[in-house]
Amino acid sequence: MVNCTEVMVKEHELILRMLDILETGAEKLSQGEFVPPEVFTGAVMFIREFADRFHHGKEEDVLFPALYEAGMPRENSPQELLNLEHKLGRRFVGRLDEAAEKYMEGDEEAIGQIVEAARDYVKLLRQHILKENEGLFPVAEKIMNDGLKERVNRYYLEVEKERFPDDTVIRFTQLVERFENLLSIKKN
Repeated sequence: MVNCTEVMVKEHELILRMLDILETGAEKLSQGEFVPPEVFTGAVMFIREFADRFHHGKEEDVLFPALYEAGMPRENSPQELLNLEHKLGRRFVGRLDEAAEKYMEGDEEAIGQIVEAARDYVKLLRQHILKENEGLFPVAEKIMNDGLKERVNRYYLEVEKERFPDDTVIRFTQLVERFENLLSIKKN
């Protein structure tokens, strides 16, 4: 049986690679280099579909409710803060999306907007991932009893299967690899 927190950490690794792409693209733009617009429009699509719908959706619908069931408070809880960060990230991605569309149309003013939105999102999400990997997920493993863990892991797989094609991770990994190659980013 899959362990959902271990899978979420793996998903974070792919998201962090996209953050490196976004950061590199924004840095190149800020230095006056040309970066193909598809890097930013592709990053927006990746963030919305993989990071938000695929990953954050399972956190919000599967893991967070299980933590409430395990006794974590609903108010002033880590999940409440993480949900707020998910919402803030969506706003940053909205700004990035608008700027990327303008950039694609040749609007030079969009460059500064892309750089700012990308930096804001990258900073937020790196901190967010650190909180989950080093804080929330280890706590979740400690406070959920074996029966709850089993139910959560089973439900996690069901939600993923119901909502997403089987090749979701493969497709987004290929996208990340394509952009890493395009921007000459070395993989760790």
